[in-house]
Amino acid sequence: MWPSEISEPIIDLRDVVKRFTVGGSEIEILKTVSLQVNAGEFVAIIGPSGSGKSTMLNMITGIDRP
Repeated sequence: MWPSEISEPIIDLRDVVKRFTVGGSEIEILKTVSLQVNAGEFVAIIGPSGSGKSTMLNMITGIDRP
């Protein structure tokens, strides 16, 4: 069986939301982000500065929580 044929993804984010409160205002950094990555897949996460890339990676690795 090829790695891409494995039925369960090795990364599975579903409708992840991350909000911060700054100065009494709530800022939504991630807005219902979903991502599935299967074994053997190559993935690049791209976007402009401040779009939540690092926040999402921190969630995937367990450094941060939704």
